[in-house]
Amino acid sequence: MSMKAIWLSVLIISSSLLLVTLIRKKDAVRWLGYAALNIGIAAFILYFTNMLGAKLNFHIPINLTTMLTVSVLGLPGYLLLAAIKLAIFM
Repeated sequence: MSMKAIWLSVLIISSSLLLVTLIRKKDAVRWLGYAALNIGIAAFILYFTNMLGAKLNFHIPINLTTMLTVSVLGLPGYLLLAAIKLAIFM
């Protein structure tokens, strides 16, 4: 079995389980909406930081890892990313 087939089966199984959860519990939809809102706000904060930091040559990449870090941890997560960026790359 190739890796592509394994990843495709994992995607199908996890999507099916997510749909079952959404159908069975109405609170799950609210939770997913809350998670999507947090990820959107995190993306906006990182984008705003990159726009302001362009003049100072300070850039935090906008990808899934950084957005999840900021959305789950909030301000401490944002400060963590900024500290890592300053400590390693400056």
